[in-house]
Amino acid sequence: MICAGPGRVHFAYQIQKARNRLHLGDLFRDMRPYRTRVAAKHPKNPPCRFLVPERFQPELKQRLRKQNLDMRGYLKHLLRLARRRPDLLPLKRRITTKYQPNCQQLQKLNFRPEGRDWGEFKTIARGCGVSMCRLFVHLMLLDNDSKADVKAVATSFRTNLREIVLSPGKKVVRILQIRRKPPD
Repeated sequence: MICAGPGRVHFAYQIQKARNRLHLGDLFRDMRPYRTRVAAKHPKNPPCRFLVPERFQPELKQRLRKQNLDMRGYLKHLLRLARRRPDLLPLKRRITTKYQPNCQQLQKLNFRPEGRDWGEFKTIARGCGVSMCRLFVHLMLLDNDSKADVKAVATSFRTNLREIVLSPGKKVVRILQIRRKPPD
């Protein structure tokens, strides 16, 4: 930068100093981490809905009848499947949520799951970058109908999701962790 006279050099120095103060690195350094925990207390069993393609409705009804489960129990079963095999989850590398394809004649499926299960399912779906309905259909298609597995006692797992936004609006880093809880 070529400046004539001492006043212009001082002005250029002031502009550079202001730019250095507004550097994004300084903004991120001053930020404090925000953490929150959510516990479903009221309502205990919220009314919820999945949208399932019409072509999978008979298969879903058959699985529920064969495994002698209602939708609340089947959601628990799919959560166990997701915890046991996180490598089979549908990970999408995008900032926005990936929904189901159009023109599938989606049918409403209403039920009342336990709030804790619904929250965990929502966390897993968000961590994968897909909608809850898309994750439900994906896990339903992966389900291998093993009846012994349905009645098995679930071990304690912890599901964590961390999202980091880098250079605002450009990149989101999602870290989804599904791991066993340490023994008491």
